[in-house]
Amino acid sequence: MRLRLTTICLALAAACALALLAYVCLGASVLGPVDVLLGRLSREESLLVTGFRLKRGLLALSVGGALALSGAAFQALLRNPLADPFVVGVSGGAAIGGTLVMVFFASLLPFLSPFVSSVAVFAGAFVAAVLFAALLYKMSMARGVLVTNSLLLMGVVFNFFASAVVLFLKTILQGTKLQEILFWLMGSLAVETLPDGVILLALLSLAGGLFVLTAVGRRVNLVSVSEEFSHGTGVSPERTKRVLFLTASALVAIAVSVSGFVGFVGLIVPHAVRLAVGSDHRQLFPVSTLAGGLFLLLADLASRLSGPFLGTSLPVGALTAFVGGPIFIAMLARAQRRGETV
Repeated sequence: MRLRLTTICLALAAACALALLAYVCLGASVLGPVDVLLGRLSREESLLVTGFRLKRGLLALSVGGALALSGAAFQALLRNPLADPFVVGVSGGAAIGGTLVMVFFASLLPFLSPFVSSVAVFAGAFVAAVLFAALLYKMSMARGVLVTNSLLLMGVVFNFFASAVVLFLKTILQGTKLQEILFWLMGSLAVETLPDGVILLALLSLAGGLFVLTAVGRRVNLVSVSEEFSHGTGVSPERTKRVLFLTASALVAIAVSVSGFVGFVGLIVPHAVRLAVGSDHRQLFPVSTLAGGLFLLLADLASRLSGPFLGTSLPVGALTAFVGGPIFIAMLARAQRRGETV
């Protein structure tokens, strides 16, 4: 198993590296891959690569990986194949926090730069997501046990509440501020004003989350079979569920805070990986991370390249759902013809 997992991960890592090189080279200004790799670029081209394309590509890899990894974790936690990173209230909290900052920040502190405003949106969304996660966790506990049905229901209620708050804020806005909020909510990987430290935080958080979840992969396998069975093997299901929830929630909080709502990645990528490598979470977690990063990187590249033809770039969240849905349906139909289950 270890050799197979290593081979798959190396192949996906190589695909991510090649996709990132293509991401850096392609755009309104096409660059030669050899020139990029050897650093034979003009000053303007170097600024384009390091200040925009490379940053945005790394952000796409980290957000896609975080969403796919957290989706696999929530599906294991809730034992529900329809679970995804946005099924619980963490994403709703991030939406409220980010929207509130975008609504009131400019009017309260108009003298600050776009750089500081971008940091404020990230901080507001992240803090609200963490608070919602803590409240959701507390309300889903009963006699020291995390009740997954309550967690799912509370998450749905939290998201409805968040949607109502965001809808109210959108009704009282107009002009460019409304467009800014709508674009962020539909999923945006804009990095023009995003600090390098935030992108580094997203990458480090993804690496930490992957390490934690892969380390408990065997325990997740046992709990997924049966909590009583895991007790018999000496594994605490409550501790395992706590690790799953807290780690996945932290990943979702950071991903939504930097990119808004990029849908479908956390739902379809773990399913597609499960069809390819099976349900062993020791394999599912790392492969989902790499596949999710690759999927979102390619989707955002397509979004960028569509700009000259459409007059504007498609929100990457809309593109992932538009492209990912038919791909997943085709994969599911193929698996059903073979007698496999998702």
